[in-house]
Formats: sequence, C-alpha cells, structure tokens
Amino acid sequence: MENITEKAYLDLANESKEKFDEMNLEKIKLQEEITQLKKELITTYGMVRIIDNLYGEQDEDYREPTIETLIDCLRSYLSEFFDNSIF
Repeated sequence: MENITEKAYLDLANESKEKFDEMNLEKIKLQEEITQLKKELITTYGMVRIIDNLYGEQDEDYREPTIETLIDCLRSYLSEFFDNSIF
C-alpha cells in the first residue's frame, strides 16, 4: 500500500514541476514581449521628438497650427506615459 502512496506522491510532484516550468516559460516570454514593446515605444517617442524639432525649425509662415498642436499633444502624451508606466 505504501508504494502506491509513494507513486502518487511522485506523480503529483512531477505534475507540479511541469506546471511550474510551463508557467515560468510563459513568464519569461511575457517579459521579453514587454521589453520589446518598451523599445518600440521609446523609438516612437524619439521619432515624435525629431518630427517636433524639425517642424519647429520651419518658417512660421509655413507652419500649420493644427499639426503643431497635434505634435505637441502626442509628444506630451508619450512623455507622460513613459513617466508613469515605463520608468
């Protein structure tokens, strides 16, 4: 009777280890995806900053106020997002 208990215990331990390993792999995968998304958002923020700087260098006669406002809003939104979520 004791052998059945030992076998059941070993089966349960193996099942638990397999489940733990699966969850650990999923965690690693999610961490890699989060890191990649952070990199892409940082790149996007850098591109918006470049667009903002280039647009700001244009002669004021050629600037469209709506575009300038949209660029400022996007830059501010991304900046606030980074301050609150990423870093």
